[in-house]
Amino acid sequence: MDNRNDWENNKQPRAVAASRDTQGADPQVMACLRRLIDANGPLRFDTYMEAVLYGEGGFYASDTLRTGKTADFVTSIELGPRFSWCVARAIQDWFVRTHAESKTHAVSGVSEVRLVDIGGGGGKLARDVRDVWHAMWTGHFSAVHGAADAHVDPHVDAQADPAFPVGSPTPTERSFSHSRAQVPSLTVAVVDTSPAARAAARAEGLLAVASWEELPFAGNVIVAHELFDNLPARLLYRGKQELRVGMDSSGVLQLYAAPLTKPLARFRAEWDLAGSRDARLTSHGERAEGKRGVVPVPVGACSWIAEATRRAVPPTFLLAVDYGDDVSRLADREDWPVRAYQGQREVDPLDLVGKADVTCDVPVDVITRALCDEGWDTRVFSQAAWLQKQGIHEMDVALLREEQAAALARQTMRQLQAKSVRNEIRALTDPAGFGGFVVWEASRAFLE
Repeated sequence: MDNRNDWENNKQPRAVAASRDTQGADPQVMACLRRLIDANGPLRFDTYMEAVLYGEGGFYASDTLRTGKTADFVTSIELGPRFSWCVARAIQDWFVRTHAESKTHAVSGVSEVRLVDIGGGGGKLARDVRDVWHAMWTGHFSAVHGAADAHVDPHVDAQADPAFPVGSPTPTERSFSHSRAQVPSLTVAVVDTSPAARAAARAEGLLAVASWEELPFAGNVIVAHELFDNLPARLLYRGKQELRVGMDSSGVLQLYAAPLTKPLARFRAEWDLAGSRDARLTSHGERAEGKRGVVPVPVGACSWIAEATRRAVPPTFLLAVDYGDDVSRLADREDWPVRAYQGQREVDPLDLVGKADVTCDVPVDVITRALCDEGWDTRVFSQAAWLQKQGIHEMDVALLREEQAAALARQTMRQLQAKSVRNEIRALTDPAGFGGFVVWEASRAFLE
């Protein structure tokens, strides 16, 4: 944490935003913030995020499960299992490529998949991947049911899915020398700081732990779905100052513009942000004209990438999904890059502390450079493009045929089921929504 004198040297601190609902905040978290501010002066925003999300009494430290259709927010994973099935397909493709590379390098090939879902919540993605893993390798996969051999449905079996065919090898399998009796073993684990999330994952028969250190194995596949936006970030303001969180005498939280410290000055210079546009904020931090130039600096995400690199022994596959934009566009955007959610509604990031999820838009090019600097071969996609790469368009075509066949046969429930899945696919690929999210596919090859 920066020294208090760094703040006190700012002769005329200026409040640029203030909280409006301190009554709804968690008392334990507010007391923690007061202690930190009394001891250190106004807090860097990453320190604030750490306290309100992960500290004692924080949002993810409670006994409440935060993800799901009736919880505080919904992700692509909660829409249905198809996103997770596409993750399984991507892991399968990585496994086959790695197996081929092992022959080229004359080294022992990877023989199993050890999937670690970081920030995996109640374990839905890990469970969905686990449940279709064997079916994907043996060809018993359905776009409607997943593991078709576990769901006897003559309509599905009669209408083979061209993307995920029932009873025939996938393109991936055709290039794989193993027999179908040798489906690669899959071990899955969830790492999540939330006690409620770990309990939910364990109820699904999954291994769930609170930290990397508690894992009984080293993962070779790492998934980070909407993790980066929840990791602590600092806020660069107008390319000249840093936003910090303070508290006035009445206990109201406020954002202050403070002098830059050396790390943020280096970040500004590295990303050429000295000329960011005026970012004058309104009194309550609403999105408004002139509110430009606030850039989240993802210190937590960059630290996490370094940690993942250290803990994962190559060959390794990393899949990360989040929302954000390149630094230059974030600096010029009119909307506020920090958001908070409670009960699937957006609230002010300074309100309802400890009871609302606080997130920051992710600087995409900063994350990409951090991965490359750590030795990851990295490719970046929109979520819509990435899902198409995994065959979701072909899945949609097969489901359209299923829907039409059901309509001709006057099988209403079967028709509605296929239509519902197609709606899920539309939501996943909508460029104005989840389809506009960013996917990082990164891999590290065998050690020399």
